[in-house]
Amino acid sequence: MKVGASPLWLPIVGLLAGIVVGSLLSISIPADYSRYTAMAILAGSLTFLGDRLGVELYYAAVVAFGVRLFNNLAIIRRRILGC
Repeated sequence: MKVGASPLWLPIVGLLAGIVVGSLLSISIPADYSRYTAMAILAGSLTFLGDRLGVELYYAAVVAFGVRLFNNLAIIRRRILGC
């Protein structure tokens, strides 16, 4: 193992700790923040997967921003055309 590299089991321990804390404490996330929470979880998952596969992280950012850009353009187009 390289110096400074975290073992693979460390994120799993963090996930399990989060599940335990979430089940013991009553934590509610406002509905306004649910979209951002889901995006943060997705971004973290993609970052972890990209790191494991050896993909540069800026590729993930380019893809994510591209998807978001085209999604916003589709919303604008639907509002202008009234579809």
